[in-house]
Amino acid sequence: MGTDHPFAEEIRRAGYSVTTTDHPAHTSPGRRVLRQVVSAFRPDVIHIHTERRYLQTVFSVRKVDRRVPVVRTIHNVFDAHGRWFASRLLQALIGDRALSALIVPSPDVARNEKRFGRDPQVIFNWVEDRFFELAGSRSGAGPDTTGPVVLVGNCSRIKSHGVALEAALLGNLRVAHIGSEEHAEPAERAILDRLQRNGLLVARGVADPADALLAGRVFAMPSRHEGMPVALAEALVVGMPAVVADVPGLRWATGEPGVVALASREPAVWLDALRGVAVSVSAPTIDFRARRGTAEYAAVYRAAVERR
Repeated sequence: MGTDHPFAEEIRRAGYSVTTTDHPAHTSPGRRVLRQVVSAFRPDVIHIHTERRYLQTVFSVRKVDRRVPVVRTIHNVFDAHGRWFASRLLQALIGDRALSALIVPSPDVARNEKRFGRDPQVIFNWVEDRFFELAGSRSGAGPDTTGPVVLVGNCSRIKSHGVALEAALLGNLRVAHIGSEEHAEPAERAILDRLQRNGLLVARGVADPADALLAGRVFAMPSRHEGMPVALAEALVVGMPAVVADVPGLRWATGEPGVVALASREPAVWLDALRGVAVSVSAPTIDFRARRGTAEYAAVYRAAVERR
């Protein structure tokens, strides 16, 4: 939703038609837009990817065309408690009856949704094919023991980059920080500034992560929770070891080669882990290729259409 969608033009350049709106689907103007889109394109499946106003969105979609099957994805671990838990439970009991399939991107999200009586199907996120090509370049060049700690993702309270940044500052480790700082905590931005003044910040800001992943020594993700971060999958595909927080949304990765999960958020503990990871790791056991993920979604869509 929103006429200024960050990926709209890129999706159009790839050959798709994109309609954007400022009106939520549960409102009268939103339903009019939805009706126009459905009438114009006659979709075989309607795929919704919303957390806010989920129940209203499902009702709006069904009101527009009850014949079209609806598939929903839940993208994150929503640690709901109190009134929020009751609201999600009620929406699941009512809204999920209208779904043909419910998809989540990791076993962690699936476990969380079982609290709400759901039994979703897991389809892991995937990465661009070019990251598999980067894996060959990285292994061919040999591991760089002096490479930077790499963080990929926009700053936020949930991402909690400050833990890894403080660890790097404590140990005089170089850092590549790829992502927006618009929502960075003041302390986080101050550490980035200190790293830069000390000559330890080798990359900063929004950019393609490829160069950092090629040159990096270790990937770090100290998030408070996730769903199934593509940035971590990219690092694993390229062949980087990773230090991650032991939290829902990252625990699926703990069995992957070179991944260390930390329950502690102490910078000194993170520093020891960042220094101690293996320099070279083997390929991940999970298939992160796009052809696998898209084939699994296509199978879900076909099954939904056949059941209709």
